[in-house]
Amino acid sequence: MSKTRESKSTPSRSGKRPVCRSPSTIHCVITGQTKSGKSVIVSHAPVQPVTVAMMPGYEFYRLWGSDATPALPSDGTPTEQPQYFPPKNGFRLGMFTLPPATRARTEQAPTPVLLEETRQKLPGVLEALEPDHPGMHTTDSVDFDVVVFGEVVLELDDGAEVLLKAGDCVIQNGTRHAWVDSTGSYMRGMSNGPQSGTWVFNEEGTMMGKKIKSRTTITQKTPDTGQLKTEIEAEPGKWVPMSENDCKKQGGRA
Repeated sequence: MSKTRESKSTPSRSGKRPVCRSPSTIHCVITGQTKSGKSVIVSHAPVQPVTVAMMPGYEFYRLWGSDATPALPSDGTPTEQPQYFPPKNGFRLGMFTLPPATRARTEQAPTPVLLEETRQKLPGVLEALEPDHPGMHTTDSVDFDVVVFGEVVLELDDGAEVLLKAGDCVIQNGTRHAWVDSTGSYMRGMSNGPQSGTWVFNEEGTMMGKKIKSRTTITQKTPDTGQLKTEIEAEPGKWVPMSENDCKKQGGRA
């Protein structure tokens, strides 16, 4: 979902042209009601994303929520939300972005420091994730998901998936699922070792809505030079070089 989008501005009712912001800038406006019953703007400020080293390229925006049914009218004061996911009768409003297709991640065992950072910044997320199935998770909540920009693949059980584009929405009824950048891939392992100076990354992903397998071979010739070769499995056991056009489809460059 890390795609660029065009931003257009039109004159407001006051006749002034609003300032255009980058798609990555998220502002949150919070309203409330005073004791006299007057509606007011309590807050209007940019929201900084939460990032963790364990999930490079991901950005999480925690916008609003409550652990209980809100009492109205409200003065707009935020309530404590100790966990990332809501409890029964609670709710959360948030946004997140997936890393670009060129930022595939390796499945290496996280260090205690990385785990602790994630627990502190995104409490409850690690407990929901399945260690044997990267990205898969289940929560006791009804999720209303809307794709703001870019494309993403929703994965469910038994390989079921659907490609979602900007404007599409999903009603997630407590189902087991994962999100995958539609043009991206996940690193599935590494063979050989640094002693040989050659690394082979086997990848699985989705390109243009079609599942693909690819592998990238990195050969280090000197401490400062090396060679990189990426191939796609055209058919079982047959590997062909990835063309520049294929690479562009994945969001990178040859």
